[in-house]
Amino acid sequence: MIKQGLASGIIILLLGMSIIPSSIGLTLKEPYFTSVSGNTLYVGGTGPGNYSKIQDAIDNATSGDTVFVFKGEYQENVCVNKSINLVGEDKSITIINADYNGDVVFVTADDATITGFSLINSERGLYPGSGVWIESSDNIIIYDNMIVHNGYGLNLVNTSNTHVYDNSILDNLGVGIDLDSSSHNNISRNIVINMGTILLYNSCNNSIIDNEFKISFGGMDLKNSCNNTIKGNYVSKAIWQGICLWEDSNGNTLLKNTITDNDDYGIHLQSSFNNVSLNKITNNKRAGVAVVRPSNIISYNLIANNGEIGGIHLCSSYNVIYGNTVKNNYEHGVYIADPYNEIFENTIEGKHIGLGIYSSNNSVFRNNFMNHSNHVYCSYFGTITVWDDGEFGNYWDDYTGNDHDGDGIGDKPKSIERDSNQDRYPLMVPYGPNTSVRIITPLEGYIYVRNIRVLPFFWSLILGNIKIKASAANYQNEDVEIEKVEFYVDGLHRRTDTKAPYNWRWRLSSHIKHNHIISVVAYDTDGNTAVDERQVWRFF
Repeated sequence: MIKQGLASGIIILLLGMSIIPSSIGLTLKEPYFTSVSGNTLYVGGTGPGNYSKIQDAIDNATSGDTVFVFKGEYQENVCVNKSINLVGEDKSITIINADYNGDVVFVTADDATITGFSLINSERGLYPGSGVWIESSDNIIIYDNMIVHNGYGLNLVNTSNTHVYDNSILDNLGVGIDLDSSSHNNISRNIVINMGTILLYNSCNNSIIDNEFKISFGGMDLKNSCNNTIKGNYVSKAIWQGICLWEDSNGNTLLKNTITDNDDYGIHLQSSFNNVSLNKITNNKRAGVAVVRPSNIISYNLIANNGEIGGIHLCSSYNVIYGNTVKNNYEHGVYIADPYNEIFENTIEGKHIGLGIYSSNNSVFRNNFMNHSNHVYCSYFGTITVWDDGEFGNYWDDYTGNDHDGDGIGDKPKSIERDSNQDRYPLMVPYGPNTSVRIITPLEGYIYVRNIRVLPFFWSLILGNIKIKASAANYQNEDVEIEKVEFYVDGLHRRTDTKAPYNWRWRLSSHIKHNHIISVVAYDTDGNTAVDERQVWRFF
């Protein structure tokens, strides 16, 4: 029977939760039913012949019918065993309450739709029930529901071609969304909070897109699940890992997700042939990305401010790490424990160790190493690393060599402490898609006496005349040439040089001011500009 009054606590809980979708900008779709060809049966309300129980209406429906449920609380377990549309009037106040007995809604039919309900209080004991349990079904649509305070939120078992979207799955005891032996399903734009976990087991070729998973034991876990697309999700505040691909979860794509503020790893790869690209992986307590199985690709991610063991932690071989921005991670930017990995075209920036190498036979080239107390740490003498590709090495912001021919490559190799090899072609400016320029004389933090670098110092100190030198290059595009480099002191244009090597002699001056800003501006043939500047103190 329809309950005439709702407990005040449940009203407050459900009305409060109904605000959450708008708070993160979700746009709900217009109702989409698998079939609209049948009749409509009504439950609740005051119309003549309306049913008082949802299950009675379903039992009397035929395939293609719609069962429309007016607002109220219905204390029952519902079994959808026909191809129908089950529609609630208003998800905030159209409630199916299982009263802690079994599943709230159990689906065994194909081609069914469930929308517009609050589904609450499934069994929460030793054998917990679910807000929605779908088993051995095809083409089910579950959208715009609130699935609250159940044992599990939503379970798909042996189910395919099902669409689960725009639901709020909140405060359930176990897994928020569980896919078991289910394939070709679409899970999108759901909010899963408090036990905000999605688990895929033996489930392949699914799309998990634009969901929010927040406050759970683990954000996303995949076990024996391959070729899934995980895109645009927000995963945060998991007690364990943000996303974990367990054993035999191969060939998955993790694209454009935000993984932040989790208590363990951001992403943990315990499987192979996965592609992790264009994600934002920040503020996770252990590492941004940990890789313990071979042959994965980590590319074009922002991996920043992760703690304890750093940005990228490699404990396997044959991985390719390229195009990432790895910034301000604790201990290591990148840690390599096993051989035969390729690390290229990354920007690895400040705090402690840029690259920790604990094995040989890795390749590291075309990266930018900046603002570390130690760019590279090799764990033992005689490490063998390939530091260039035969044309380009890496950019090191502490490289003190010259570029007399102006080709953008340092004139002398860069030695790596404890490594048997050198970077034979150190880059004078950062590697990237655009033209870069760098002042190479005077360097930051040295004393110069009459154009000779003599001692490290707290800042750049110049005594007498000095030749200001700059290097400019675009390493990626051979068709782009440097057109000119302009030299400025305190904003005043002093020289334009159109031929490498680019330089200008700053001669003795009668300036009373001793603190100056030197600037260089490079122009390329594509119309782009690049700027570098340095503060110096000059006397005489």
